[in-house]
Amino acid sequence: MIPVQTMDENTRKNSGWRTAACVRIGLICCFLFLLFLPPLATIWMPKQETSRLENRKRATFPDFNKESPATFTRLLERYIADHVAFRETLGLLHNRALVVGFNKSPHPAIVLGKSGWLFHGMEGSMEDVLGKKSLSVDTLDLWAKKLQRRKHWLERQGVQYLFVIAPDKQSIYPEYLPDAFQKRMTHQKRMDQLIAFLNQYTNVTVLDLRPALLQAKAIQPVYYRTDTHWNWYGGWVAYQRIIDVIQMWFPEVRRLDERSVGVVEKRFDTGDMALRLGLPDIFQEMERAIWVPKPCAGEKKQRFNELSFIKTCAFASYRVLVVRDSFFTLIEPFLSESFHTSIYLWKPWPAMSSYDHPWVKEVLEEFKPDLVIEECVERFLDAEPTVSNEEEFEYAETAVLLDPLHGFDRIVAYKDAELSRHPDGLHITAGNDPGIVLQLQAVRRQNGLLRLVIDSPAETMLQLFFKYRPLDGYSEVNSMRFKIHPGTNELTIPLKHQWVGNPLRIDPGMVAGVYVLKKLELYLLPSIGALRQ
Repeated sequence: MIPVQTMDENTRKNSGWRTAACVRIGLICCFLFLLFLPPLATIWMPKQETSRLENRKRATFPDFNKESPATFTRLLERYIADHVAFRETLGLLHNRALVVGFNKSPHPAIVLGKSGWLFHGMEGSMEDVLGKKSLSVDTLDLWAKKLQRRKHWLERQGVQYLFVIAPDKQSIYPEYLPDAFQKRMTHQKRMDQLIAFLNQYTNVTVLDLRPALLQAKAIQPVYYRTDTHWNWYGGWVAYQRIIDVIQMWFPEVRRLDERSVGVVEKRFDTGDMALRLGLPDIFQEMERAIWVPKPCAGEKKQRFNELSFIKTCAFASYRVLVVRDSFFTLIEPFLSESFHTSIYLWKPWPAMSSYDHPWVKEVLEEFKPDLVIEECVERFLDAEPTVSNEEEFEYAETAVLLDPLHGFDRIVAYKDAELSRHPDGLHITAGNDPGIVLQLQAVRRQNGLLRLVIDSPAETMLQLFFKYRPLDGYSEVNSMRFKIHPGTNELTIPLKHQWVGNPLRIDPGMVAGVYVLKKLELYLLPSIGALRQ
């Protein structure tokens, strides 16, 4: 017998099928919505130029007409990755989950310390704490030579020079580092290496702020827990120590004391590391901001770039030029009150040094400062010290000058070359393998710079041969090659002190023809104590 379904049963079944179908359709719609939402939102949502979470500028849309297909594809991928919708929101959720749930830093540049302390982990900072990052002898030599020559050059112009090192937070608060670091901490850091080396081999005045900050932290905090930098009190302590040194040269320089400033306590939730994590609500603290109620220094006048500026204070005397980084931000309001004219030069990261020789020369000529302060944060000490050729020439003294006016008596033919003097220079009529010799027997043995201005008849290679001992022969091993082009060429060649004092052989080119040596200059660089030069 066939069962007969009632109307109610049919209605219930149809209703169930409709419900299941609606659920399936709803799930499909949700899936499609979630699938297409990110690309559609990426297209239609306003574009942000900077990433608050990563503290950097986002990639811009590449120009197809200016880029090769491969480069355009790579830049387009970077643009899409930077601007995909909800990227920053998901990143913030990820950071919060790692920090709150696992006490783990989501960012390689940030180390989570104890009691809410955050530490900078890049530029070898943590390796330095563990003794895994030390300065090589060559790097120490370069630092010493650069700073000593800079000091000599400024002294010749009647300007004092002070080099200030701003310590990293972990040098002042190592007790808040994670236990894994504290168990393996070293007592010999890069900063200790450099200061000891400079004190031994130079007479540069170096200010180590660590003792003053370590003493001051017993009174109140000198660094922010959530920021890379010292706080207002740390900047105040650094200012006082800088003035201590300055007053040894200029006793009349005005010093601010506690009666000159005001203090206000307020919440601080803008620490750079807290913002980079996107968690200012978790990582916040109170700060005691120090300010000058009636500042003498006027408004900033921009110079050179958006971060460099000039301030003047009519009630003060003397002029100062400060080459700085971000650590000087909380010193500047106080120091500007101590000098009539304060010029601050600052190049933003990733520049490891703000010293720009053309800028410094311009400031010296226009403002004639009495003092130059160069400040560098501890973690930047590992950066390879560099000095431009222009700056080297400023530091050097001329030992040899050969040109049509002064003659070319120190040059003799070596092989396959005939020499003749003309109003435009020394003509070298050369075969296929010519050579001339620059006689330097009477020149002091110091590091030097050889500058050549030479006309070439064709594109070829100029080769310089040097000797370590007078009786040595010339060899390919002890030589350097430089590409030169038709027409006038200017070459600047660094010379080791072992080569200077011995005859230098110059093969002007490997192409037959007439070469014209218009000018040859040899500059000797100041020697630095007992350095290995």
